[in-house]
Amino acid sequence: MSSSLLWSYCQSCCQGFLFGEEADAFELEVDSYAQRQLEEKELKAWRKLGPIGKLHNVVTYIRRTPQRRKAFIDLAKDEETANAKGRI
Repeated sequence: MSSSLLWSYCQSCCQGFLFGEEADAFELEVDSYAQRQLEEKELKAWRKLGPIGKLHNVVTYIRRTPQRRKAFIDLAKDEETANAKGRI
């Protein structure tokens, strides 16, 4: 089995596990909202997926502006430093 075929199979399995049997329908729904710039509806569609959807929304929120990305990176560095010193 070629590596690209194996990768495609793994990707399909993961999508089925994360999004259920309606993975393709969900992807079309989200893409249509994104194309029409209906951000709130897109976030609600993701939120329906439970924890995975909430994680997606948090990541989307952080990545939306350079200031949020920098703040997140700074927080992550602070936590790494605290872990290294044994404070957490």
